[in-house]
Amino acid sequence: VGFSPSTYMRVDVHQEGADDPYNQWIFVTEAQRDEMAAAAMATASELNPVDLTYKIKMPGFNQRERKEGSNQSEDALDWTCNHANYCYDASNNSSRKLLMGRNDNHPDFVCDVYGYSWNDAFSWTQTVTGLTPGKYRVKVQGYNNGGSDANKACLVANGEKVALVERSSETVLPWTSKLPENTFDNPEYFQAGCYWNEVLCIVGSNGELTLGVESPSVTGGHVIIFDNFRLEYVGSVTNVPVSVSSYGIATFSSVFHLDFTNTGITPYRADRVNDEGNIVFKPIGSQVPANTGVLLKSEEAVTADVTVVDDAAAITEQNLMKPSVAATTLTGDTYYVLAMRSGDTAPLFYQAESGYVSGAGKAYLEVPASSSRLAISFDDTTTGIETMHNSECIMHNKVYDLQGRPMVNGTLRKGMYIVNGKKQVVK
Repeated sequence: VGFSPSTYMRVDVHQEGADDPYNQWIFVTEAQRDEMAAAAMATASELNPVDLTYKIKMPGFNQRERKEGSNQSEDALDWTCNHANYCYDASNNSSRKLLMGRNDNHPDFVCDVYGYSWNDAFSWTQTVTGLTPGKYRVKVQGYNNGGSDANKACLVANGEKVALVERSSETVLPWTSKLPENTFDNPEYFQAGCYWNEVLCIVGSNGELTLGVESPSVTGGHVIIFDNFRLEYVGSVTNVPVSVSSYGIATFSSVFHLDFTNTGITPYRADRVNDEGNIVFKPIGSQVPANTGVLLKSEEAVTADVTVVDDAAAITEQNLMKPSVAATTLTGDTYYVLAMRSGDTAPLFYQAESGYVSGAGKAYLEVPASSSRLAISFDDTTTGIETMHNSECIMHNKVYDLQGRPMVNGTLRKGMYIVNGKKQVVK
């Protein structure tokens, strides 16, 4: 495919062969494009990215890219918009359709969001699937015009975000005296390379990337304009840094399948709450599958580069630990988070207040509410002897040494004790 020799205005199939200078492009299947991308990804970096924009459906809001059998007048069907106020309304298309100039005789389109008086959150996203795990760069042209610092629209990608730049009076194209504001102005500025935004993100073992533009509240007079999403692969992720503090435990989750072999860190699942009201953890082996909540244990403070692997077997036994690979808001009274409070000598699981945010890369417990805190017990063997992580947390139970002498409140020394009739070890 190339330019017609008679006019630069027409692109057509040229019959003279691949060596003809007018021929500029060649059609390939998506499978062939994937093969070319895979070959280039072996040497990809931030300075040498591989363009995977073809994986995004309708990245530039092209009018002719629409789902089979759909009406051309509908808004970007491969994108998800969160609120009817911001989506196309045939009865009021002059004020509510987001794609400026859609169905008009224009060669380019942009997404235009205007707040009016709704003050609602805005979200325009798409999930791309089938990607190679690794590091990616997402780009879009766009800007904020108006709005407060708290509600600026952001480019988002798998939990990462960056605020769109502001429309600036310092950015004026030399052949016009106007700032971008209408159907023709915005594409003209974008075609000239203005208002680019970018963010780096990670795609995990599930191969999914959710990207788009979001704002917590589009207030009256706040205008958001964007167009031309781009997706670039910038390198693989071979390991993930993981740290456990000197207390010897930490909650954890990741978007990658990981192998903790030779790291000094052992991953555990939460098996059950025992009769003493303690949460019992059992080891799961060296590998942790992606998007799985675990408790990590070490004998001392350690930071290790944990190897990313292609696959890891799912945990089939009960696991009461839940992942928060992205920051997760917990509501209700059935969640417990690892924390230390005044007087504690080691972390415990405390009942989370409704609205608590579990940090990205962490994990939390989901169990029926029983008390304000849960002690931690490790069951590493088949002997029935459990190891208590924190001696203070069992002192509210009936505790005796092996000679049958009752233990008074305080911190137990390391050793074996009888707790509510069962042998337990304090480490």
